[in-house]
Amino acid sequence: MKMGTLVHTAVLEPELLDLEYIVGEFKDKRTKAYKEAVKEAKSEGRILLTTPEMDLACRCRDAVHAHPWASSVLESGKAEVSMFAVDEVTGEKVRSRVDWLTPMGLMVDLKTTQDASQWGFAKSCRQFSYYLQAAMYLEVGRLCGLGEDYEFVFIAVERQHPYGVAVYKLDVASMANGHQTFRDLLDRYHECRVTDLWPCYSDELEMLSL
Repeated sequence: MKMGTLVHTAVLEPELLDLEYIVGEFKDKRTKAYKEAVKEAKSEGRILLTTPEMDLACRCRDAVHAHPWASSVLESGKAEVSMFAVDEVTGEKVRSRVDWLTPMGLMVDLKTTQDASQWGFAKSCRQFSYYLQAAMYLEVGRLCGLGEDYEFVFIAVERQHPYGVAVYKLDVASMANGHQTFRDLLDRYHECRVTDLWPCYSDELEMLSL
């Protein structure tokens, strides 16, 4: 998670790198010197990084900016845009934080990944419910007045050499699944909040098979 946040900063908000991070030469994070350096950096409101960690973030940044489509989208826009709204059906508060919002009608989400191939990133979208994120962000954006024509795209960058980059947009079926899942979960949350009943698992004896 720390590396993902670091890459986000390097790519989308490079002016904050020196303000939020400090780099030190440490080969072993178990040493007393490293732990003291972490505390000192924290007292300054910064995060301590090793040289390899910063090098990795910079290589990911360079790879993203070398990608023609990704670099063109990141030429204009705003990073880390927070949006707050109220759901029209349930009246529940909803919010999102978009990595990059462009004036061209795009919400851009930057993901670091082990595998940016179509098959590999599709697997990540299923495993980590990125389809739900995309649908929710678009719905919150619509409630905030961004309009129906906005689209959600992912910039995926691999965390190892050669730091492959790909840009994806989910198909209609995947987005429909995301919207339905978001709707179901929000309705479920609303019902739990109103009734103050928060079920976890079944109340009955269940059969378990290995």
